[in-house]
Amino acid sequence: MIKKEIEQLIYESFDRSLSQKEGLILREALRSSKELRTLQKQIGAIRRTVSEIPKSEFKPFFETRMMGILKNRSGQPAGIAELITLSFSRVAIAASIVLVILTTYNIQMGTSGLKNNLLGYSKPNIENAFDPTLQFIQK
Repeated sequence: MIKKEIEQLIYESFDRSLSQKEGLILREALRSSKELRTLQKQIGAIRRTVSEIPKSEFKPFFETRMMGILKNRSGQPAGIAELITLSFSRVAIAASIVLVILTTYNIQMGTSGLKNNLLGYSKPNIENAFDPTLQFIQK
């Protein structure tokens, strides 16, 4: 048998009873290979170590209690999704205010065609549609 198949039999021998044929193949392989015997001992030691680790259980409603602890005193959730939503709304409000201020400034300064276009002073024409900078050059 291939070495991988023998290794698989070693793993399976810890979890279930092997058939007579599989047991014979495994015994022969272990008898003839020191490397496979070492592997079997290492796997056994790891399994014993893991089985000796004490099992811990969580009390009922553990998740609910932990989420309550994670909330800060102001009542705002500490989860990443909630923080992103909260910060995005603040950024959106600030960006809207900046946009209104800049638009008002541009209209008052009269440096763009925005005032004329908003108030209907200029008629749209084909030249402006294809070359919006043309109106600034003609003035």
